Amino acid sequence: MKILMSFATVIILCLCAFKAGDLKPDDNIITWDKETKLTWDDFTAKAPSSTTLKALTYSGISMRPHTTDSVMTVNITAIFEKDKSWTKSSTEALLRHEQLHFDITELYARKMRKAYSIKKFTKKTLKTDLTTLYKTQMQLLQAFQSKYDKETNHSRIEAKQAQWEKDIPKAIEALNSQKDSTVVLSVK
Repeated sequence: MKILMSFATVIILCLCAFKAGDLKPDDNIITWDKETKLTWDDFTAKAPSSTTLKALTYSGISMRPHTTDSVMTVNITAIFEKDKSWTKSSTEALLRHEQLHFDITELYARKMRKAYSIKKFTKKTLKTDLTTLYKTQMQLLQAFQSKYDKETNHSRIEAKQAQWEKDIPKAIEALNSQKDSTVVLSVK
């Protein structure tokens, strides 16, 4: 239980760390891409000695609003931070598990894009609504990440891990209409 609580705390910190405007282009950030897979070289942080976890993927969703010519858009991107991700082990199975954490982040970025694209915003409550919707989606992401770790026991239950590796790409593909990171908002 202590391990799960420790991991849940780390995930909460990871997912809440990304707020509007936090994304800065640099070599430390990997933006999710279907063709690009993580490698152990991407996990550059030092693993804490106090944890029994074997690895940690520090991923989250960046949400950046833009206004141009009276059109409001948001750029919603699943990102991975190299200097906050670490590993104590370098097995292929564990790397697949960590990749799937990043893939789940992309799945929820797509769900967030969909939520933003169908929401009818008003100028009066725009900022509050943007923030509330973001926080709600991030809570859903955090709960889903925890469910993934619980069901697979952090990749140790191979049959469950294999099922997740089959299901998540299908779920991402089902939201292929939301693959573009830029969403035009409906603001009245």
